[in-house]
Amino acid sequence: MTHMEHELYTAAQLGNIGPVSEYEGRLDQLLTPTGNTILHIVISCATPSGQYVKIPGRFGFYKMVPAPILEFINQVLDKCPCILFQANAKVKTLIQEDPEELSYCPNKSYETPLYIAARNGYRHLVASILDQCISADHRGPNGRTALHAAIMAKDEATVKILVEKRKKLTKVGDENGQIPLHYAAHFGSDRIVRFLLGCDRATAYMVDKDGMTALLMAARQGYRKIMAEIIDYSPDCCEITDKRGWSFVHFAMVALPQASITEMMPQFRNRIDDEDIYGNTPKQVLLTARPYANNVCDQVSQEELDSEKKEQIFKVLDEIGSEEVGGLPVRHLHTYRPNQNNDKPEARLMVAGLIATIAFTAAFAVPGGYRSEPGKDEGTAVLSHRPSIKLYEISLAIALVFALLEVARHFYLSRAAMVGYPTANKLHGYSFRLIPIAIGALVVAFAAGIYTVLKPALAVAIATCLIALSFFVFAI
Repeated sequence: MTHMEHELYTAAQLGNIGPVSEYEGRLDQLLTPTGNTILHIVISCATPSGQYVKIPGRFGFYKMVPAPILEFINQVLDKCPCILFQANAKVKTLIQEDPEELSYCPNKSYETPLYIAARNGYRHLVASILDQCISADHRGPNGRTALHAAIMAKDEATVKILVEKRKKLTKVGDENGQIPLHYAAHFGSDRIVRFLLGCDRATAYMVDKDGMTALLMAARQGYRKIMAEIIDYSPDCCEITDKRGWSFVHFAMVALPQASITEMMPQFRNRIDDEDIYGNTPKQVLLTARPYANNVCDQVSQEELDSEKKEQIFKVLDEIGSEEVGGLPVRHLHTYRPNQNNDKPEARLMVAGLIATIAFTAAFAVPGGYRSEPGKDEGTAVLSHRPSIKLYEISLAIALVFALLEVARHFYLSRAAMVGYPTANKLHGYSFRLIPIAIGALVVAFAAGIYTVLKPALAVAIATCLIALSFFVFAI
């Protein structure tokens, strides 16, 4: 197994050229066990500005050490230019046949120095590498390029440098056929999307192996601004569907907020009834996944939305929810299934009602009681001036409100005549947060009340509060 001397490895981490320049052997043959060269190491440790390196410090933290990284790279290249290239017979043959095939040596993760620099947003190092070697290898793992990596890092400056030097990368796809514009749309980088479209609007029509365009990916992620940007540059790309026959309107029905769907409905009108390969229209997808949104478009007859069709639509939605681009999963889709995850609305309603009752009762059963002496303070809480009592009452108010919001949510979604009410959509988005927040507020109120009445016995008060608050340790 190959390894690098400790002094040289440390020097590369710190950007210290001294030990490297004094080394008498071949720098291109200095490799770590994972196949990294000195250039891989210094680039991995450098900050985006290229002026500092990060080295491990005490307790898991990192220290920033000043280092002229660009100068280090230049001196390494002057001493050993061949460190840039694979020193084997195959590459020598390629060099003889076509000088454009010169490339950096990738490590065992198939990452070249250019890819690593782009992935970490080191724009100065990217520019330096491209200036040193016009044919530097841009490839990375999974068929990605340095441009893919820069977009994943959401580094607009690095993207512009790479496109300026290597414009052809805008049409190079990864192993799934996903080009940089696909990544920018999926990662939500609207400025990068605009820049790439300005460089070559034809990329808006390119599809990956699943037939997805950048517009479809933006719609799947619910990025309305990016959708509008792509449509503005290439309006007829709206006609392209994926392998399932889903148009951008199908995806928008389950990815965009209901308010956005309502606002964009005039743009969707001519495609709201387009069928996918299973015969499902965007309208049917909307009313199946979001039954509380039936005020957005015309009603669908019960025959058009039988249980079998609904099950088929949910199956497609499950498939979409498991997809990803560049390791980033698809964002949460707006879907509602009454029995999803064994959710029992009646049980949740009962818990919410119990919490509301407890909070309401406890709010008026103030620790310390009320003043009974005649005067302007008659009937007020004796201990109302204490911070703990204030926290007690505020926590109970929070618990009461969130419990009642859960009751309201259940009411809206259970009433056929009111499932289109706008508030139902808002509450549904918080459906699995309302009860936990209410319970947490009750715990805080309990701790505050206990502390108030047990304050004279401070040790007991603190111990009791810690026991009560340990709920959050085990519940989170």
